[in-house]
Amino acid sequence: MTGTFDAVIVGSGINALVAGAMLAKEGWSVSVCERSDRAGGAIFTSTDTFPGYTVEMLSSWHPLFVGGPAYAVLADELTARGVTYLNTTTPTGVLCADGTAVLSTDPERNAEQFGALGDDAAWNAMLADFGSKADGHRC
Repeated sequence: MTGTFDAVIVGSGINALVAGAMLAKEGWSVSVCERSDRAGGAIFTSTDTFPGYTVEMLSSWHPLFVGGPAYAVLADELTARGVTYLNTTTPTGVLCADGTAVLSTDPERNAEQFGALGDDAAWNAMLADFGSKADGHRC
């Protein structure tokens, strides 16, 4: 693509895409350049890993994006372009040595499962530490 742009973004990971979308929403002419055959950086799913299954390949940022301020600004535009976020109560998991898998969007279910594994104290400590940092820094 040739032309004149107000901003040129190299790479198309989640942060680059959000930056480009936010600039475009403000009226900027934006070019996002990507060397890979698909946009999105680490955010993608694959059907090649396990036959019959769709596997997310490091797209763990989606829940953080959907809960963040950029999505609040961009949600209507994304919806208008056909982007629909589907959620589940078990978006990811932690596979334990005994074969159990835990992690849900339901905090009570997580507490119950980690309690049954005898690991609820470590889980609660991690959540307390994460929760104190989750809001991040604002400029």
